[in-house]
Formats: sequence, C-alpha cells, structure tokens
Amino acid sequence: MADNVADSILAAVVHGMIPEEKDRSVKLAACSALFYGLGFVKRHFGNQAKRDHIMNVVLDCCGFDDEKVRIAAYEILVRIAARYYEFLPDYMVRVFNVSTAMRCFSSFVLNAFWITNVFLNAVDVKHHQDRQRRGRTTSR
Repeated sequence: MADNVADSILAAVVHGMIPEEKDRSVKLAACSALFYGLGFVKRHFGNQAKRDHIMNVVLDCCGFDDEKVRIAAYEILVRIAARYYEFLPDYMVRVFNVSTAMRCFSSFVLNAFWITNVFLNAVDVKHHQDRQRRGRTTSR
C-alpha cells in the first residue's frame, strides 16, 4: 500500500476516535479499523508526533462513557503493547491513570493489557540478560 494511501486511511480512522466525535458507532468502527490496521502503522509509530497523536486518541477512547468503546480501546492498547512495546514507556503513566479511573469496567481487558506488559517486560529483561551473558562468554 502506498504511503500516502496509508496516511489518508489512518487519518480518517484516528479522526473517528477523537474526543469531539461523540457517536458511539463511529468510535467503535474506528477502534476496530485501528485494531486490525496496527500492522500498517509501524512507520507512524516510529515518528514521535504521529505516535503521540495515535496514543492520545486511543487513551481518550479508554475514558469514553460507553463500555464497548472503552473495551475496544483497551484491546488496541493490548495489541500496541504486543507490536510496539518499545514505545510504551512514554505512555505508561497515562495508561495507569486512565485504567485506575475506570469504575465499572471489564477487568478482563485491563488485566490483559497489564499482563501483556509484564510478560513483554520479562521477555525484554531475559533477552537483555542473554545478550550480556553471550557478551561475557565471547570475551573470555
């Protein structure tokens, strides 16, 4: 897919998730499109401004007053954690604040996000330790 086409599609999808959009069905459709299209936005996650914009609209949807939209937004966060884990640290305080602000929310989705992050962090630490160990063994 050409970059300009991907940019246009992403812009339309993200626009459907902005706080000013109050229509639940539009937000749900946009969340679904972003969820399934995250594989196409790798270039965008490499750009701080674009990544910030995407993360901000996703996190805004996490606080939307409709539970289905909130669940869809957290499902996006779980997928972002799995695909773009290295970018998450900049957003963890806001994710935590949004998730602790939820009153009547599906704990399953919240748990999935935090468990994914703990798992990925553990894998990252293990890879780092393995690299250090290999470095020590080869230098001996």
